[in-house]
Amino acid sequence: MSELTSQQIVERANQAKRVLDDPTLQKAFEGVRQGLLNQLESTMIGDRDTQHEIALSLQLLKSLKRMLERWVTDGQVEMRR
Repeated sequence: MSELTSQQIVERANQAKRVLDDPTLQKAFEGVRQGLLNQLESTMIGDRDTQHEIALSLQLLKSLKRMLERWVTDGQVEMRR
């Protein structure tokens, strides 16, 4: 991937902030997370494969949110330069 210009970093940060602040997306994130937790709670104790898949899904969801948050921070840092 090519390096981003300062303007591109700031624009990406603004877009990420809009996404993170969007109430519909916030509800979607929480709904997916809650659905995964419900699945985990209802999974049989010995069903390690399903437990593992659900855990991976939860980690992926968290990573996606962290990436957006990192882009916002990157933009804030870039604007201070």
